[in-house]
Amino acid sequence: MINLSQATLAAVDRYWAAFFGCDPALLVAPGTTIVPHAGLGDYHGLFAFRRRETLIISVPPGRLEQDRAALGAFPATLLDDLPTLLGQIAAPIERVVGPAFVGYADAATFRPESAAGTRLLTGDDRERFERFRDACSALEWEHGGSNLDAQPVVGYFVSDQIVAASGFELWGEQIAHIAVVTHPGYRGLGYGGKVVSAIVALALERGLIPQYRTLMSNTPSIKIGAALGFVLYGESVAVRLKGDQIGFPRN
Repeated sequence: MINLSQATLAAVDRYWAAFFGCDPALLVAPGTTIVPHAGLGDYHGLFAFRRRETLIISVPPGRLEQDRAALGAFPATLLDDLPTLLGQIAAPIERVVGPAFVGYADAATFRPESAAGTRLLTGDDRERFERFRDACSALEWEHGGSNLDAQPVVGYFVSDQIVAASGFELWGEQIAHIAVVTHPGYRGLGYGGKVVSAIVALALERGLIPQYRTLMSNTPSIKIGAALGFVLYGESVAVRLKGDQIGFPRN
């Protein structure tokens, strides 16, 4: 397997260090570290991120000492044991998202697919795009939908119909966070991989680092990422607590 370049890894490390408000060295320090939210602001929940033998858990500042005492002694493998992790939180839980694959690609690892059938969408595609969005469930769109007005979006067309779309949102200075969704009637045909490939190529052309995140349980999505050359960087679990109705962390 081809590895990410040192320049890519250094840039990704800088992003996550800024997100957690920590020294980059902490990203490779074995064991579990509990930090107060930095990049997550007032998110009412916990965000756990594992990279090899390192586990960093970002928590609301008011829970810092409590969670350090409850979680700090566990090894990074705690992320493999969600019942134990959740049991140590000692608070009502609204929703858990993860474990999720978080991977990156660069010019060295990227394995593009044919761009035939894909193109960058414009305002003229709005009606087609809205029909495509309406064909997907609200949850599917929450997880993989794009905003035609705020980000570049590539669509795959069958006749005059959009059947898959992928866009990216800029996180920090260099991270292009990829989103993808396929029309329910056209899944399993490879269209998702084609639009992701096209949007990754665009991100790389713009000097950005494509980021691909999907649930570990989503086997088809994991296969798309692997086929295109995304390399696992870490795994995440987001735990929203009951109470304040603050949205999920974008990470």
